[in-house]
Amino acid sequence: MNAQLANLGLDAGRLAFALRTALASCAALFVGWALGLEHPQWAAMSVWAASQPGRGMLLEKSLFRFIGTLVGTVVGVTLVSVAGDNILLLALGLSVWVGLCAGAGNVIHGLFSYATLLSGYSASLVALLGTANQTDMLELGTDRLLTVMTGVFIALLVGLLFARRSDEDALVWRVRSLTIAVLQALTQHSRQQPLSQPLEHLMLEAAQIEEALDPHSVGSIRSRRAVQTLRSVVFALISILTWLMNQGSRVNHNAFLREIQHAINAHELQSPLDQVVVHLQRADEECDDLLLSQALNELSQALQGRKTFRQSGKLEITAATGKVVLHRDWVGATQAMYRTTSLMVLLGLGWAWTGSPIGAYVLLGASVMVTLFSTFENPALIMTHIFWWQIVGGMSNLICQLVLWPMAANELQMLLMMVPLILLGVVPFAHRRLSSGSMDYFMIFLLMSQPHQPYSADAAHAITMSLAVIAGPMLALLAFKLIFPTNLLRRQQRLMDAMWHALPTLIQHAIPFHFWQARMKHRVLKLIAITRKNGLNWAAHGESGLTLIMLGQCIQHWQQIATHSTSTYHQQRHHVWLQRLERALRDSPQATIALLNRYATQEHQRTPQPARMARRAADGLKHVQPHWQRLKRR
Repeated sequence: MNAQLANLGLDAGRLAFALRTALASCAALFVGWALGLEHPQWAAMSVWAASQPGRGMLLEKSLFRFIGTLVGTVVGVTLVSVAGDNILLLALGLSVWVGLCAGAGNVIHGLFSYATLLSGYSASLVALLGTANQTDMLELGTDRLLTVMTGVFIALLVGLLFARRSDEDALVWRVRSLTIAVLQALTQHSRQQPLSQPLEHLMLEAAQIEEALDPHSVGSIRSRRAVQTLRSVVFALISILTWLMNQGSRVNHNAFLREIQHAINAHELQSPLDQVVVHLQRADEECDDLLLSQALNELSQALQGRKTFRQSGKLEITAATGKVVLHRDWVGATQAMYRTTSLMVLLGLGWAWTGSPIGAYVLLGASVMVTLFSTFENPALIMTHIFWWQIVGGMSNLICQLVLWPMAANELQMLLMMVPLILLGVVPFAHRRLSSGSMDYFMIFLLMSQPHQPYSADAAHAITMSLAVIAGPMLALLAFKLIFPTNLLRRQQRLMDAMWHALPTLIQHAIPFHFWQARMKHRVLKLIAITRKNGLNWAAHGESGLTLIMLGQCIQHWQQIATHSTSTYHQQRHHVWLQRLERALRDSPQATIALLNRYATQEHQRTPQPARMARRAADGLKHVQPHWQRLKRR
């Protein structure tokens, strides 16, 4: 059966999910109507918004949907109360609020981001629909909350019966396998043997594990902590890969290699993590390379934190959270805030000038689109798909309003007539080539379908409202293309800019080194993932990211000499070297390479190990220099 569906372009799992979600949304529609809610279609919309194929994601997204709706409803009611009949003041207030939510949602990770974005456009939904329809705001806000709660409850009920559990064991197995592979690469490198797996493949696996971690962190505090401990292990492995990628000196002591092999054997046999940690600590004692010793110590701490979590369910701050820092795109968030605010201000001015209720619907559609999809990798592309699906949803709504509903004798019949049109979207939702943006078919159809009696079809009004709402994605598309255009390539360039310009910040002691290094590791993994999606040389970009980590380690050693050296002469020289390096970093990669080589030449007798590190960092930068040519000077 699955093979037959696949031949038709249908995903069996997605088809089952779409069908049960469509039926659940129909159930929410009838339940909301039976409860006497004014907008029962909002309950059906909430089912689509909250439903997830995974149980953990379902639970947490339902919670955050309620929180975001609650905050947005309160803000929307407050804005209308303050603005009164002043449309311009209301539009400006909404523009500021939704813009702030869009900016914050692009900085925050996970479902916190979803709740933040939702609180923005929920305020628009309540304020604009209430103003356009001259509805009592308190009643509308209460109805909005109750419909969302109804939809979320039904989505939870259906989802808990059918949604699958998160397969955490598979992720744990992948992290264990990666740990074994990295340690094997370490022993093979030290013995001058060919690597059984290329280092770039290990980096790719680390990046893919990182992408898979966030979906497993939802649903419970325990899941979030589990992911944090796994991420700390992956970050520790990046330290070892950095040492290997930059051709660290070979540690060929028999005792060191023996302890590493014992750690590999213990991990392969799934022995208690205590045994693995003990062997890593012994290997650390036998290691005469400072950077490798630090990497092994970091890995043993991460595994110790993992063991503590498995025993008690708690985190060791030093072993887990202290070594995990995630990248935040502040530039992209600022651009999203300005883009959202400016578009809404322009549309708000048009609404205030015309005074037409149509302006409220245009502003509503645009606020949802330009906010919710600002976090997508290529929002302009997805907006194109959404635009066409909203046209289909609008046409279905017109068929419902102008053809079917005039034949209905009561509201129950009107609801029954909506069911086939809801189910009509199930197959496209599950089709591999049609699924992108298809959820908006359900959203637009339900948003514009409010059953009530007595009913009188008004073709002009229905068509006008459809065009007003559908204008939202088109305006958002123009905004994403014209106001701080964003796509996957631009996100990659912003990420690389942030990685390079974090180095002068490290020299200025603006952030602690362990914080800088942890964030840089996450950025390297994101860089590998994003360049792979762009069809670029992800292996070379990953190597370039590890080179920046090596350069940061070099900077740390210079700072230690400048601060703790027993020789005042060495302290003064390294203060000067740090100042020169900061200027070179702000100038260009070429200037940085030249300065590192000059340091290695002049200081190799006074400080041999930092000089070797500088030489390796310079060689690494020279190899990957083309990837950093387009950096913006600061």
